[in-house]
Amino acid sequence: PQPDGATNAVEGADPLATFGEFAAESIRRLDAMTNAPDILVMSMYDADADEVAAFEELIGSHGGLGGSQTRAFLLSPADWPLFEAPIVGAPAVYRQLRAWLERYVGIVYAPHA
Repeated sequence: PQPDGATNAVEGADPLATFGEFAAESIRRLDAMTNAPDILVMSMYDADADEVAAFEELIGSHGGLGGSQTRAFLLSPADWPLFEAPIVGAPAVYRQLRAWLERYVGIVYAPHA
């Protein structure tokens, strides 16, 4: 959902274009968090090298946008459907895994608060 008055309109070059199809949705999800930052600093993504310029001294960028990390996958039997698509963010991954476990594995969880 869009905040009141918000649109997906972009004037000029889209600064999120190289970060993947769900970059804007990921940024909106972050912005909706109660502990969202006042200022968000994002690094760059080099599409030719398929690399992000991480701020930490690691190979990737934990929770960042761009590169192969935006093409994560869940391996499941082919006949187990996605109940929510696209899956964006850790809470959506949790809901999907929990739904599969409840429906196909028979694990019964207490109601989720």
